[in-house]
Amino acid sequence: MKSIQKYKRNHIVSIRCVSSSFYEVFNPDTNTVVPINQTGKDIIEFLTSAHTINEICTYLKELYEVDFETLKEDTSEFLKETCTVFIVECSS
Repeated sequence: MKSIQKYKRNHIVSIRCVSSSFYEVFNPDTNTVVPINQTGKDIIEFLTSAHTINEICTYLKELYEVDFETLKEDTSEFLKETCTVFIVECSS
């Protein structure tokens, strides 16, 4: 049986507003700064507790008028990138 991955924001990261639609996420443990847009900010702020990709996309669907499959593809890529630099934690 395949385990379902859950994603949660790394509790030590902080988000800084650079402009009205551009943000930076900082991880002090790795001294990494990751630029993100409003959607990325919405995802990271939602991940104060662990959620599956479907739960994340359901939340985003309430905020944005985008089809679910596009949300899932884009969110999956975003999570992959942010997990690599320890902005988001992934567990199964």
